[in-house]
Amino acid sequence: MKRSVRNFPNAGNRVEESIGTMSEIPRKSESIDRTFVHEYTYGNCPGLPFMRLLVREMMSNDLPSFDKPPVVEVVMGVQFEPLEAMLAPHFGLFWECVRDEYPICRDAPPIVPQIEELGQPGGLKRANLQIVSRPPLPRIFFEHSNGEWLIQLQPDRFLHNWRAASATGNYPRYPAVRSQFSSQWSRFQSFIADSDLGDLKINQLEMTYMNHIGPLPDDLHFGDVFPDLQWRSSERNLKQPESLNVAYSFASDDNVNRLRANIKPASHSDKGKILVFDLTVRGTPDGDDFENWFNKSRDWIVTAFADLTSDRWHKIWERTK
Repeated sequence: MKRSVRNFPNAGNRVEESIGTMSEIPRKSESIDRTFVHEYTYGNCPGLPFMRLLVREMMSNDLPSFDKPPVVEVVMGVQFEPLEAMLAPHFGLFWECVRDEYPICRDAPPIVPQIEELGQPGGLKRANLQIVSRPPLPRIFFEHSNGEWLIQLQPDRFLHNWRAASATGNYPRYPAVRSQFSSQWSRFQSFIADSDLGDLKINQLEMTYMNHIGPLPDDLHFGDVFPDLQWRSSERNLKQPESLNVAYSFASDDNVNRLRANIKPASHSDKGKILVFDLTVRGTPDGDDFENWFNKSRDWIVTAFADLTSDRWHKIWERTK
């Protein structure tokens, strides 16, 4: 076995782990081999994959899987107490750290901080209006040269997105998304420490999968996609609704995380009529174990997606297990 040093997103120190070459990894199944080869050859994840990641994928081998999932965006993010020492020039200084990979920069309105109130069913606490002595800083986008990866940065939040660059863009799968997030989060941590901008006091983690379901036929019944939305009967005064906007929230068994699922209609330039189905998990990790929190949140999202959607559409997305 060879040895390597990896920076994990949940610690400032360096952690040493064992890794193996392809010939040293036991071939548990064809799907695990595909996961390994994908992680090994993906251009934005250089080097051999770590043994922990492979073991993790083997353990998650019973998760629902689709050859053509409708996912168009995945977001992994960290929310923290505002960095009061962070000024507008620091955005430019951080850009210099990532500019070779993320050469496009633009600004956007900041996202309002929000915290899940897990003691209250469905509760979501948003920041109150505050009087400040200086204008609020924007949210800055740093876009990757391939058009797929995106860093979003503001004084109290770090987000990393994978986005389909086209209507036919292929989802690179979770190991690649997590690896890219981990790499850029580590860069940001180092930048904050080197710039003496204070401690990162993390108050919430979040993960979102956004799906575009469509194109939809004109005679679609929403229950055809989401069985829980079956209209009771045609023999009633109200006909099938022409539109809908559905929001679910689910608390974790230990009541420290929450999953939100939202369904709403939309119009897509290429696909026509679609349903936007996004699933978001927010919560806090057990200590500093970010990696485990994101892994479990991904599992929750994947199983919730399969649970809420119909067998008919599973066939369209080519469900394999």
